[in-house]
Amino acid sequence: MGATKLTISVSGIEDVLQSFNVIRVKRSVTGVNGTYSFLTANAPTQGSLTAPTSGDYDVVGKTLQLQLDQAPQINILFIGALLPLTAVQVSDQINAVVGETVAFADGEYLRITSSMTGTISKVLIVGGSATPIFGWLNGEKGIGLEAHVTLQTGVSSYTFTDNDGQAGYFYTAQFYNTNTFLASTDSAPFEGDVGTLVTADRLSRVKVDLVDSRGIAIPGQEITFYPQHEPLVVEGFQVALNRAPVTIKTDNAGHAEVSFVRGLHMRVVFEGTSIIRDISIPDAEETNLLTQMGQAPDPYDITTIPFPTAPRRTL
Repeated sequence: MGATKLTISVSGIEDVLQSFNVIRVKRSVTGVNGTYSFLTANAPTQGSLTAPTSGDYDVVGKTLQLQLDQAPQINILFIGALLPLTAVQVSDQINAVVGETVAFADGEYLRITSSMTGTISKVLIVGGSATPIFGWLNGEKGIGLEAHVTLQTGVSSYTFTDNDGQAGYFYTAQFYNTNTFLASTDSAPFEGDVGTLVTADRLSRVKVDLVDSRGIAIPGQEITFYPQHEPLVVEGFQVALNRAPVTIKTDNAGHAEVSFVRGLHMRVVFEGTSIIRDISIPDAEETNLLTQMGQAPDPYDITTIPFPTAPRRTL
């Protein structure tokens, strides 16, 4: 699993704020037509799983393999007399192996809860011979929820990170009012950008905002970036070996953005126009694309040969 970044554009933010104050995000892990579950709540929550089976558990001599958050797999071998263990006894043994209190007796049910919050908070049942006794399936997972995305005056573009995301997951978003409980219809399903392996301090967010001569936003402008092949290595990763182009498109507010590795050389093409520039991604957290392009020469400028002036031969 990795981090998936979502960019959510809001058209007419001032009108939206008349009825709503947050954005709620949903996710489907089974494709575009799958079941969508909320990834956000009023406040961040912990990842948790409660065993479907209650009562005493005949797990002595059996193992439970689980993973908490981003930590390595944990293997718990249950010990004791050859008698069923209560939920309290099971939770005590899990906590002893983990080294912190993550397992609880919820009445007669076993519950395992992450100590973290948000979508990075995870309880994953990897396997083990005790798994079916608790009623779990291998691969069953409980993740935490992030806080709703707060709408802001004058802001038309919002980001949300699913720290449990991966390619093939689909998302929808809806406006919501946490006071009146009014909810809008869901957006059309969309995919996010799978997170990078390079840390954030080695990336630069390239932003652009386009308007026409009347000051009206220009939506739908495609901008393609062509990475240039070069021996650039960042944190052990070779960059731009395949020179695969990256295309972004401005939203209804004329805004678009994308993150690139700092120091990378890129050829930028505004599709459908004659605007082409070669730029370098600066060593900065973010940069304005038009500023960078304004400092770059046009690689297709016609070069004129400076022929010397012929000497005058007559009076």
